[in-house]
Amino acid sequence: MNYTLMHKNIDVMDVEINESAVAIFDIGAVHCAARVPLGVQSMKGGIALDELNDWLRHRSIPASRAGIRDLYTRLGRESTEHLILKCCALSLSDHYWLRSKGSAASWPDVNFFQNNFSLDVGEMLFGREPADRKRINLMSPDNASEGWLRKKRIIAGGKRKLVKGGSEPWLQEPYNEAVASAIMRRLGIDNVPYTLSFEGGEPLCACENSLSA
Repeated sequence: MNYTLMHKNIDVMDVEINESAVAIFDIGAVHCAARVPLGVQSMKGGIALDELNDWLRHRSIPASRAGIRDLYTRLGRESTEHLILKCCALSLSDHYWLRSKGSAASWPDVNFFQNNFSLDVGEMLFGREPADRKRINLMSPDNASEGWLRKKRIIAGGKRKLVKGGSEPWLQEPYNEAVASAIMRRLGIDNVPYTLSFEGGEPLCACENSLSA
């Protein structure tokens, strides 16, 4: 299927994607070379197809993510790469996205910085049931999050937040984040403040999103 890789409302390049394999197999017109994602340029100055596919794959939830088996079970799949196309490859970590050919969607219409999003994927990654098990909503920034710890995105008080869990057996990482944040605050060092909370007896840490629309 034909897509345009977008940076906010700027057309970056046209690509053809094999949706079954979630792989870009052809690069069409490059509309704005200055907005091409970092690291995808070839040694000859063009765009390397392999590197562009690596960039797209790294937007997907890695197979090493804690809780991934719960997600596989609920979705009936053994891969999360297909999820990236379910959310237009949108993320809360940058301003890139994929617009399908013929779509009139614009950045204000779809971005997760300004629009609500589904919590279903994030809840499933924490081993919890989605709000409606018969109609799972996959329009979520959790489809495009790296790292191996359990994590999810939420909206609290109108703010986008990242929530992270810890690794077995000690679930130590949320405590580490909160303590490190408190130490830096006492020392007057700029940092991303983390807060500690508990959900179902499990320690979690949360911080506000560092980017805006």
